[in-house]
Amino acid sequence: MVSLTQFGSKTVPAEEWDEFVEALDGIEDLQCVVGVSQGAVSLSSTQRKRVADALAKSGGKSVVLTDDRMVRGIATAVSWLGINVVAFRWSQLDEAMTATGAPPAIADEMAKSILEFRDRQGS
Repeated sequence: MVSLTQFGSKTVPAEEWDEFVEALDGIEDLQCVVGVSQGAVSLSSTQRKRVADALAKSGGKSVVLTDDRMVRGIATAVSWLGINVVAFRWSQLDEAMTATGAPPAIADEMAKSILEFRDRQGS
């Protein structure tokens, strides 16, 4: 599963976040979630807890790709709760794709989609 997000400094709308978390909960045998943000992503404490609980329940790994220090810091803090999450800068896209554990062809397709997202956002 790949999540591409750009909300700026606004908090992610509750209904959109709920859909994302429900999608996480609905995937059997989730291998990896790749979360991508262009800029800051602001989550409420309730939203952070819900996604942390869903990721812990899934047992899959999470890879976060962002240049925002706060987002990477949140990912690090979540990892301290025992959730398998690692965060990378945009300049580390190749390392992030390797960290997903996906076969090279799938990792290449994910990277292509992620770069298209970034380019559409104007960076």
